[in-house]
Amino acid sequence: MALAVINPWDNIIYLLDPLRKGVPSNKFKDMVHACPKQEINTSNSGYYVCRYMREIIDHECAVIPANYFKDSPPAMTYIP
Repeated sequence: MALAVINPWDNIIYLLDPLRKGVPSNKFKDMVHACPKQEINTSNSGYYVCRYMREIIDHECAVIPANYFKDSPPAMTYIP
């Protein structure tokens, strides 16, 4: 499970992927950001997706900066 955050004003899509499955198409340019990583073979990805949604809404930001989850390993994909 992943969360796609679409910013239509800047034509940017952020894909927050706690399972780190990546983007299914090679048409997109990947730029890895940092966010919490889900452990392999677990079923708590819904928690991470909901957490991303809450943090984005709480911060009222239209852009997710590269260092947004600075204390976590890389797992977010940026699609310009």
